[in-house]
Amino acid sequence: MSLLWRRADAGPSRVIDRAVELVAARLNQHLRFRLQSDEDLVLVANVVAHDGTPAPQIEDKLALFVVNIEKDALPPGRAATPLGAGRLGRAQPPLHLNVYLMLAAGYSNGNYGQALKLVSQAIRYLQAHPVFDRRTAPDMGDGLERLTLEVENLGTQELSHLWGVLGGRYLPSVLYRMRTVVLVPDGLVGEVAPVRGVDAMAGS
Repeated sequence: MSLLWRRADAGPSRVIDRAVELVAARLNQHLRFRLQSDEDLVLVANVVAHDGTPAPQIEDKLALFVVNIEKDALPPGRAATPLGAGRLGRAQPPLHLNVYLMLAAGYSNGNYGQALKLVSQAIRYLQAHPVFDRRTAPDMGDGLERLTLEVENLGTQELSHLWGVLGGRYLPSVLYRMRTVVLVPDGLVGEVAPVRGVDAMAGS
């Protein structure tokens, strides 16, 4: 999933949660219509409560939550900001991140089939709509530019380790990658000397 942050006033602390909330909202809109449900079926929540017990609020629903954040290996760049009077401010380069999202189906006794149905419907929707932008998702908040969803495959050993870290029993689930989340640092770290024109340099 690719996310671009473009406005400094949006605040980097709001970028990831806004992206997750947007995905949950679009899934809820689809699932409520598709399954004729009167309530939201996707919650931004962990599968385990703070005391280590299964989270009761995700029973017979889908939980959407972050399982890992890592730096993306993109070439660094420098950002220059106009300060006026021909001066340029120098900022730290944007930090590109990969954010891994898990979509997991909780279920009560006898409702395992419903859990599989929810996961299947969510996957089908995200496969058909892998890109969210201002055209396809006009409700995107300030600070979000584009989201692209991509399924991340896990082997049996990796999957077992992940659920062990999460501290819960395995639930029907799928892992997505939000690719290239861009966090723009606040503030400037210095000033860049302006490039002088050829004529000005020749006359000096």
